[in-house]
Amino acid sequence: MMPFRPARVAAALAMVLTALQPDTAVALGDTHIEPLWLRPASSSATGPIASNDTLAPLLLPSGWSLGDAAAVIVSDRPGMEEGHRRVVAALIEEGAAVLEIDWHMGRGRAPHAASTPQDLVPNLFGALLALRRDAGAGLMVALGYGAGGPAALLAAQEDVAVPHLGPAGPRFVAAAALGPGRPAFAAGAAPPAEEGWPTRAPLLCKALAGAAEAGRAEAERDCIAGLEGAAQREQEPRPAPLEFRQLGSRW
Repeated sequence: MMPFRPARVAAALAMVLTALQPDTAVALGDTHIEPLWLRPASSSATGPIASNDTLAPLLLPSGWSLGDAAAVIVSDRPGMEEGHRRVVAALIEEGAAVLEIDWHMGRGRAPHAASTPQDLVPNLFGALLALRRDAGAGLMVALGYGAGGPAALLAAQEDVAVPHLGPAGPRFVAAAALGPGRPAFAAGAAPPAEEGWPTRAPLLCKALAGAAEAGRAEAERDCIAGLEGAAQREQEPRPAPLEFRQLGSRW
């Protein structure tokens, strides 16, 4: 786990709060924000803190605990647009943690420099590793906007994950490209049967589709069709959980 550096953490959180509060318009309720150190998964840096490490805001809903679900969101757009805000609110409402990552993370880019989806994949895997290692998240999904959308879909592919995470590392269970244009969805690694993913995947789709600006029924159908591969690979699912958040005993 990264060491605690009070001055650096305070400065980063101040910037995070300044960026989030005026723009999100999300009713956070009892949700609180914690800083999470991220390092691109392709980084060759070693040691507790490296020059390309960055702090990202992790939104934790009330009652979130070890093993609960989390979503990683990457966008190439400054701030949050309305659809993005609704997705964050829907995920928080479902009890999932939300980690917003900077698409320039670890690349030293100017604020408006272009990145390709392939450039962003190590950032998503770095977020995945930090969520599992330092926050104790269970099932995790990758969501993206703009160039972040294709990056999220790439991060769900096993042949893309292995070089960054190894054959036995954590995996995203699902991914979605949420705009612009028609959303696209992809199944990731099949989770263990005890996670009850066949029941929970449609609940994720309902939450994401409910945040769409238009075509919600179509988006929900596309999502279920896109994620059913991982659901079908899971064997002997346990009885249906009561909430999407539930993994093991929670999402």
